[in-house]
Amino acid sequence: MIRRAARPDEAGLRQNEIVKTIWTGRMAQAAGKYGEHAPMATACCNACRTCVTTNIVAAGAAASLAVARYVGRAIPRRP
Repeated sequence: MIRRAARPDEAGLRQNEIVKTIWTGRMAQAAGKYGEHAPMATACCNACRTCVTTNIVAAGAAASLAVARYVGRAIPRRP
């Protein structure tokens, strides 16, 4: 397949330059639009800190129970 060079239009700009200009402009609009909502994005339910704390406490409790069970099995019972 032979590639052809982009043909200049009436103004002398190549098609790639026109498309790049349009794409850059639309990206700037999208960035501005979503940038307004950026501070609200992390405050979806405002419970991230609570969720992390709960997960850490649950993991600690599970680890404590696992250690207690292991120690309980390792120590022989009196007859």
